Amino acid sequence: MLFRQKLTNSRLDVAYAPSAIETHEVKDSTFRFAKILSTPFLGSGFVEMPPNAIKKQKNSKRMHMVFFVYYGRIRVDIAGLQFSAGKGCVFQVPRGELIFKPV
Repeated sequence: MLFRQKLTNSRLDVAYAPSAIETHEVKDSTFRFAKILSTPFLGSGFVEMPPNAIKKQKNSKRMHMVFFVYYGRIRVDIAGLQFSAGKGCVFQVPRGELIFKPV
């Protein structure tokens, strides 16, 4: 975290240094995850997936999620819409949809 700024009577992290981001193993999974931001409507974090890893489908419920592919390439399936996302791509999962799964 680079700094905290007081905004509208609450504290909000507005920036993160790379050294402050630590991914952790996810139980019974082949990927790692770091949660950065979690609000009632928006989530942000990092997902590290080694080659041939699989992330199980999960409903995004009330969260709208945005993903950025930092390196590599993944196959994505969001509610039946399938596509390939590579380095530099950004994709989103609207609230109430199934979160992507590499295929």
